[in-house]
Amino acid sequence: MNIFVLSAVTFIPAVFLCFYIYVKDRAEKEPIWLLLLLFFAGAVVYMPAYYCENLLIGVVDKVFAPYIEFSITGLPQYASTVAQAGHILSISLIAIALIEELFKWLVLFLITFKNKNFNSLFDGVVYSVFVAVGFAFVENVRYGVVDGWDFFILRTVTNLPAQVTFSVIMGCFYTFWHTYKLAKKHEKNLMSSGKIEQKKPFKSAPYIVLSFFVPVLLHAVYTFVRDFSTSRVAVVLFYVFIILLYVVCFVIIHKLSAADSTDEKTVIRLIRKKYPDIAISDIKA
Repeated sequence: MNIFVLSAVTFIPAVFLCFYIYVKDRAEKEPIWLLLLLFFAGAVVYMPAYYCENLLIGVVDKVFAPYIEFSITGLPQYASTVAQAGHILSISLIAIALIEELFKWLVLFLITFKNKNFNSLFDGVVYSVFVAVGFAFVENVRYGVVDGWDFFILRTVTNLPAQVTFSVIMGCFYTFWHTYKLAKKHEKNLMSSGKIEQKKPFKSAPYIVLSFFVPVLLHAVYTFVRDFSTSRVAVVLFYVFIILLYVVCFVIIHKLSAADSTDEKTVIRLIRKKYPDIAISDIKA
């Protein structure tokens, strides 16, 4: 299969998704150089992630080897349905979801967490999506080169949108972490100056944890349901799950885009909601 044809077919939906997210960024558009950096960084880390996945799949296969026999056709025959489910779940969670989301999360965090352009509520989603689309672009091309056209079409239909969905959820929590971290800093300054009474401070740490683990869990469920399709019912459940993911994805995009504002306005809104009597001038100071 021609790799240039594959790249073109994969690149078109990738560009469309990136453009859609870019348009939804209402408060302040991100610089093109930063978005391209995130896209290409996501694309570059796919191969290291892929090799790490294969290493871990080998480890998982050895653990479950006593429960698997291979037929003449090379297809695995499991000792029981439980063994099959355990094998596929272990690969889905440990070897695939954990590794892929870790590499994407590291790219997102290392490039943007101190970047001066990270200054609006929707920015985390924009950054995360561009990383994921770059990652999925290379992944889909590999599907076509290694597995053939039919497999490429099947995986492209579900893989790219699924990767974007995981990234939207990652970016959502990531941007909450960024926003609450700033709100917590302002809150401490207001407390130290005596402008507000001591209260339980804002918490940002849970959001950075959720930005990693929620996408990992969703990705693991997606992969498990996809690969454990032992009946028509399982296949139907897989596509129902995909549809639900897409709905959640677009709901998050719509709500965060509609609420998009600069860090200053978002922090003021958070602090005034918690401390209604505080003056805006005090928060800005």
